[in-house]
Amino acid sequence: MTVSLLFVSSHHLFSFTQPKVKSINIYQTVTVFSNNFLTDNIVLKVNDIFMEEKLQSDFDRIRNLYFRDCYYLAYVDVDSVIFSDDSSWVDLYFLINPGPQITLGKIEISGNTLFTTDYIKSKFYAAANSCLDQNLLESDIDNLIKEYENNGYPFASASINSIMINNETNSPTLSVVIEIDEGEKIKIESIRVEGNNETKTEVIARETRVQYGEIYDAEKVKKIPQRLNRLKLFTSVEEPQIFLLPDTLLNHKQRVRAAGLVIKVVEGNANTFDGVIGYLPGSASEKGYFTGLVDVGMRNLFGTGRKLSVRWAREERNSQEIGIRYLEPWLFNYPVNLGGSFFQRQQDTTYVRRVSELKPEFMFTENLTISGLFNQENIISSSVVAATNVNSSGTISAGIEIAYDTRDDPYNPTTGIFYKTDYRVGRKKIYSLQKSLSVQKVGIDIELFFETFRKEVFAIGLHGRDLRKKEIELSDMFRFGGSSTLRGYRENQFLGTRIFWSNLEYRFLMARRSYFFGFFDTGYYFRSNDESTNQATLSNFKYGYGVGIRMETGLGIISVSFAFGKDDSFSQAKFHFGLINDF
Repeated sequence: MTVSLLFVSSHHLFSFTQPKVKSINIYQTVTVFSNNFLTDNIVLKVNDIFMEEKLQSDFDRIRNLYFRDCYYLAYVDVDSVIFSDDSSWVDLYFLINPGPQITLGKIEISGNTLFTTDYIKSKFYAAANSCLDQNLLESDIDNLIKEYENNGYPFASASINSIMINNETNSPTLSVVIEIDEGEKIKIESIRVEGNNETKTEVIARETRVQYGEIYDAEKVKKIPQRLNRLKLFTSVEEPQIFLLPDTLLNHKQRVRAAGLVIKVVEGNANTFDGVIGYLPGSASEKGYFTGLVDVGMRNLFGTGRKLSVRWAREERNSQEIGIRYLEPWLFNYPVNLGGSFFQRQQDTTYVRRVSELKPEFMFTENLTISGLFNQENIISSSVVAATNVNSSGTISAGIEIAYDTRDDPYNPTTGIFYKTDYRVGRKKIYSLQKSLSVQKVGIDIELFFETFRKEVFAIGLHGRDLRKKEIELSDMFRFGGSSTLRGYRENQFLGTRIFWSNLEYRFLMARRSYFFGFFDTGYYFRSNDESTNQATLSNFKYGYGVGIRMETGLGIISVSFAFGKDDSFSQAKFHFGLINDF
């Protein structure tokens, strides 16, 4: 008994219960797939409630199976639908005629002048004598358009003009015709910036690394927001847009036209001030004194991108430090920055350490920077040399630093890598002992960022320092601990000739540069033995954990964290508070 689908619909009007599928029978005029394979790939199963929507869906599923195997003319239909006498069960009979297997014969390209047809075909993954995968062919076309955009043709387009079956041979094939409209070739002759109230337009244009007269490159233009964000001057940078300059057809024969880029920016607060002052009252034997921190940063002096930072900190009565840094960008209009810094630390009554550094930075690409390091360090010891293990000395050193940065945002990255390593070598002259010693220092910093879910980021930081020198003094050692290294401990609490710390953070993004986070830090320090000073080998492992928040405000980016150190009770937890002032 053969029943039409129209009858099935009307039959259900008189049925009080929905019928179930009793059997599924498939007949193929030519066997391509086994019946078991086909029934495994459809929605309707034996004992399922019969629904016409599922039946129609199964038609499409079966057709797709045949299409993927080059049977583009496959015919799939219901041969019959047979109900039981009480209409509680139904037997389904499918009829499938696969038709001929048709492979991709040839791809024809029209409208191309920039690239040869052979070159375009060599880039396609869709190839002759294979099944036509529509998604793969569309991906090939998208990649072709991108290649045009990267070679000066931002308005290029390409589409499938026709797909025809060629029956001239015993084995039919498909012929695909792709039509290309290359559009005009574009040269960049102007850069316009909108929203820059403080920063000079030429400073922004310089940082794009796009030269006037340069052929348009979509990939290069796409990276402009990332380059400008690294200046740390803008809260947002939109992707540049093209505008055509009127009456500027530079070459009629080759259809070359002059155009410009318009870049829209929103400037942030380039100047930051962070100040915390405290006063500790004196006693009968000692006067009171001030403690605190003052950090002033100016990252855009006179709108030129020049940077100046001044920092003063006093931790206790006899310990304080001051630092000054300056950066001159794009020296003589070349991609070379020149930085200089001065740092002085008075360590209680033990010594005073002064460091001057000159740092030329060579920006080879937007991601890779190689710097030279030239350093002079002086230690002025107190008179109690034997007790302090510090001698007055002077050290001159030189080195190299390599930095690689692919982060999408320097303040709140969601993806990318930051890598930096430096090596310094020098000679240290101890004045009182008439002795000269070799000094080597190595540092490495690696930061990785992964967007796990929408607005959630997992951040990993790995950092290490190593000192190689005979007769190591306290002033030679690395200091770490506190808000920027190992949270849950005092600032610069630990000393070592070899130190390592790691920072794991899971961040929940609240705004573009604001997030809440949980963290777990680890730290290790090692001090090698020194027979000349009877200093024994010492090493230790520490960890800290807690939660924090980083918020973008009118003053800058403020970071607050609540941290526990190893074996800390709740009353021993520490608050770390600061204004982020990256130089």
